Amino acid sequence: MFATIPVNISTYLFLDRAPNSAKLSSKSMIWGLFFLTLTTVVFRAEVALLLAPLCLQLLYKKQISFLSLVKVGLVSGLFSLALTLVVDSYFWNAYPLWPEFSGIYFNVVEGKSAEWGTSPPLTYVTSYLPKLLLGAFPLSALGFVADKRIRSLLIPFMAFIALISNLGHKEWRFIVYVVPPFNIAAARGARWMVSYRKNSLLGRVLFLIASGIIVANVIITALFTTASVGNYPGGQALSEFHRIYSANETTPPPCLHISNLAAQTGASLFLQLNSPPYYFSSSADVPRQPWTYNKTENLPPDVLSSSTSPFAHLISETSPTAVHSNQWQVVASVNGFDRFVVDWELLKGGKGGLLSRPWTLLRLEESEKLWILERKGLRSK
Repeated sequence: MFATIPVNISTYLFLDRAPNSAKLSSKSMIWGLFFLTLTTVVFRAEVALLLAPLCLQLLYKKQISFLSLVKVGLVSGLFSLALTLVVDSYFWNAYPLWPEFSGIYFNVVEGKSAEWGTSPPLTYVTSYLPKLLLGAFPLSALGFVADKRIRSLLIPFMAFIALISNLGHKEWRFIVYVVPPFNIAAARGARWMVSYRKNSLLGRVLFLIASGIIVANVIITALFTTASVGNYPGGQALSEFHRIYSANETTPPPCLHISNLAAQTGASLFLQLNSPPYYFSSSADVPRQPWTYNKTENLPPDVLSSSTSPFAHLISETSPTAVHSNQWQVVASVNGFDRFVVDWELLKGGKGGLLSRPWTLLRLEESEKLWILERKGLRSK
């Protein structure tokens, strides 16, 4: 998500011109290429798949000469490489270190990204883009047809989606950079739909359709946001763990195992409050002894529960009944999002209930996802 910041700045720079002008200022173009190169080298290497078609478009339109493009690329690339080598090598204490090159080698050269799962080639178009754009997806297609400026804007981003679709492992975050340009295209499509509202019956119908799409977008976004809020049980569980166990009152300091589901749903390094690096404003809040947060994967219940196991506490995604319940006691449980369900009882109650509480027609359904477990007899010791 850090990469979206310079990519969005670059997108702005390539759009920063008079409404009907095809001329792009040299300054905006150079800085736009710089930010995309910086993002590729420092943050996310896949942005190269956006940078390449954009450069080809600039050359095709004669916005920049090949020699000037090479100069901008070399200067931007060398500056970005020097920056990431100095900063990342220092913080990782490994010299020299270029993290994004390691990512390229692991994911592309060795092809190990497939170990995280693969998806069909058209997944971005058939699944992720519609989910990211919602109603803006069909409107952007209309904008693409209606305005040649939109076609010029979207072609590099569409080429980026086509290129990155060749990688087997796909995630929506790999293409999140395309959302602002597609929203611009959607705005143009909506503008075309509402421009004829006063001239004919068809124009009024198109106006109502465009308005309905926007309203539906707001409603669906609100539902997705509500679901997302309840979709981080790991973060809630780790926060609850810190609420239950005080930093300087627990002896010995907790040795906590964090399950895979918890680690993927919010139990991040930023919530590991009682181990270095500390984020407290006062030294009085720093524990006398650091806590141990362990995220080792694929540890079966037998290993976690054995007498030689160092773990006194677990944030477990496995039901307590399946984790040697004779050795562990449940301290707390955390719910997570399952689905939205229709409140049929509200509908049966007639118009009065529905009109008074329409927002409760769809009810968020949750179930226990994680359990905080403590080894039995620990407190007595």
